[in-house]
Amino acid sequence: VLQFHRSTLAIDREIAHKAVVSVDLLRKRFQECFEMGLERNHPHEYRMNRMKKASAWYWAAYSLPAPSFKSFAWLVVDELCNVRQYMKNQQARRALGNNM
Repeated sequence: VLQFHRSTLAIDREIAHKAVVSVDLLRKRFQECFEMGLERNHPHEYRMNRMKKASAWYWAAYSLPAPSFKSFAWLVVDELCNVRQYMKNQQARRALGNNM
């Protein structure tokens, strides 16, 4: 029984390792695809274009009825968080401007 348990743990570790490597590879390929067409010459423009692209891809994935796109958001989660923070900052600026 103990030998079986050890071999099961080794298999589980191997499967987990393969899954991590596969996800890392997927993220890298996605990042290369996502970066295509984005110019880095102007940092502010680059940042804004990344947020726009992430928002557009998110909208396309979640507004379509096809369920195969529903797990897309985790690929751009960092950029979507940036979009959310940017929108909150814009709202705060507008609120401050209206109270002056």
